[in-house]
Amino acid sequence: MSYLHPEARLIVFAKAPVFGSVKTRLIPELGEEGATDLYKRLLVNTLKIAKGSKVAPMELWIDKEHDFLLELAEKFDSRIMFQQGADLGEKMLGAFEETIPSAKGAVIIGTDCISLTKVFLQEAFDSLESSAQVVLGPAFDGGYVLIGMNDVQETLFKDIEWSTDSVLSKTKNLIDKLGLKYHELPTGYDVDIPSDLERLSVDLLKDLPRKN
Repeated sequence: MSYLHPEARLIVFAKAPVFGSVKTRLIPELGEEGATDLYKRLLVNTLKIAKGSKVAPMELWIDKEHDFLLELAEKFDSRIMFQQGADLGEKMLGAFEETIPSAKGAVIIGTDCISLTKVFLQEAFDSLESSAQVVLGPAFDGGYVLIGMNDVQETLFKDIEWSTDSVLSKTKNLIDKLGLKYHELPTGYDVDIPSDLERLSVDLLKDLPRKN
């Protein structure tokens, strides 16, 4: 396949779809089965967009081996890598440290950004190729749905309270303190709480198991 940025890497972070361990804040609304089913649908949707964008070779970084994830990696011709670290910050830092030395920039996305598009990803990689040292895709909940960089910036992953509404602001403050050039993408939506379900497409919600 021909890529727009063949020497860069697009990293997709994913978790094994085990009942009770994914989309936990949606379990009161959907139940464990429904939350897990939705997680799988979001992951497949993300991989379709990421692969179809042709921005850069894709890698699927997983927390542990699982048949569903291995099947998706094969289907989307994606290299499997394993996350390492105690929290999300350590895991993302580890992915950048592993990837960047052999790549011209890398971008990490999760699995649940429902506003993810080809244009969004292209802008992220284009900004890194031009002048930005860091690129961020803000989320409306105060976090971010995408982060990318050309060189490993360890400081951006230290002393952050992950999964809180202060992640984005603290990260931007650290970027300013380091004097880094960064590019900010349009704010996106992810799916974490019941009210977020209202933004999902009909296809993602069709026949989704619900809590009785």
